[in-house]
Amino acid sequence: MTNAIETRKLVWAYQKQKVLNGIDLQVPKGAIYGYLGRNGAGKTSTIKLLMGLLPAKRNSVYFEGKEFVANREQILQKVGSLIGDPAYYNLSAKENLQVLDDIYHCGKRRIMEMLEITGLADDKDKKVPKFSTGMKQRLGIAMALLHDPDVIILDEPMNGLDPEGIYEIRELLLKLKEVGKTIFFSSHILDEMEKICTHVGILERGQLIYQGTLTALLKDVPKQVTVLCESPETVCSLFTGQQFDAYVEQSNKVSVRLNQSQSFGDFIRLLAKADTTVYNIESNNSSLENIYLNLTSNV
Repeated sequence: MTNAIETRKLVWAYQKQKVLNGIDLQVPKGAIYGYLGRNGAGKTSTIKLLMGLLPAKRNSVYFEGKEFVANREQILQKVGSLIGDPAYYNLSAKENLQVLDDIYHCGKRRIMEMLEITGLADDKDKKVPKFSTGMKQRLGIAMALLHDPDVIILDEPMNGLDPEGIYEIRELLLKLKEVGKTIFFSSHILDEMEKICTHVGILERGQLIYQGTLTALLKDVPKQVTVLCESPETVCSLFTGQQFDAYVEQSNKVSVRLNQSQSFGDFIRLLAKADTTVYNIESNNSSLENIYLNLTSNV
């Protein structure tokens, strides 16, 4: 299956400082692909290369199998983007879209559809300077969607938003996926990415250190289980020779590490044989944030 976005050995350097060192992105059609990385890792540079705002080398960027440099105009007709802070006229939301429609010629119905999708229909006549940050972000996305692109590229769309604004953007991205759009976006808000992404790519020091489905990433990481009990030594002895990694964490606490081949059910069956009182069991499943920090600390 052809990827919506693909890069092959994508490189970029700024003032002789290498920013990207051979990035091979693979963004499937219909995915919500979260692009993770610390400040300066090269996320925005990647997005600018994808959009032609920085000069990519030939045969390094592809959209649906088409090489970008040779087919730039045709490709960009099917790509919408929001990079940095949205730029607006001192007009209403509807009027800003009407100005943009002078280029796209999508018509009034499409303008109203975008206002509905982004939740701005009730505020269509309000001047943009009176908008909250979240409303401005949603209008920026409405402007990116006006020409009905197949691919949407967003750089930090949740940056600077309050919890309500983050929720609004999250729901909007999920809604766009439902109608078949491919979304590629960067963000620092890892718990939000965990809620909506189907795929993730982790960028560190100019290299892509992980790429794949979010499900696979979370599944591959061992789970940690904490047992609060009367006799931790007794509990630990149960797991000796059973290929479980168990150790006494505190005077009444045991930590047990489960790898992929070990089920939680096997752990419970062994624990049930303990000749001691067990007060509580807590499963500390790894979050995307924990996995990200672990992966980047080892590079």
